[in-house]
Amino acid sequence: IAAEEAANDDVFGVHVARAPVGMYGAFEYSIRSSPTIGHALKQFARYYSIVSDLSSLTAETTSDVINIRHNATSPAAVVDNVFVAIMRVGRELTGVRFVPREVRLTRDPPKIPGDHERVFGAPIHFSSDANVLVFEMATLDLPLMTADAEVHAALTKRTEAILAQLPSSDRFLRTVRVALI
Repeated sequence: IAAEEAANDDVFGVHVARAPVGMYGAFEYSIRSSPTIGHALKQFARYYSIVSDLSSLTAETTSDVINIRHNATSPAAVVDNVFVAIMRVGRELTGVRFVPREVRLTRDPPKIPGDHERVFGAPIHFSSDANVLVFEMATLDLPLMTADAEVHAALTKRTEAILAQLPSSDRFLRTVRVALI
């Protein structure tokens, strides 16, 4: 990742995890209109392929936690960026500074520690076997301040249609579709 190297910043993905509201169109607004953070996280994982054909997200629920897993051998900056964006937007939409139970990252620890702990507010396990955000089940019930059932239903229908039309791996077309959403 050239930007990370040019900036000489091994936590570049943490520092640039900001996108303008609405950048991802129906996909984003469908998530933003979800009733709870749990529903939003599951939708984000389901629809993530609309914006990335190089990696995927899965939401795996057990009896006491939900694991949001980033599946790919992406550069550390990409994983950091996705996970920080989940936390930033989730906190913005709930009005609550919720924290994960833990964060597991395959990346090596950064040269200067602290940014990950500051952003996530949870134990960070570097050099892990997978990239996973782990949340307590109670976190899933946090309501979104932007919840709107009618808008959510319409945008979920639109987002499902976009998802159904995605080519299996045509990167150029996927980029154009995201721009047109």
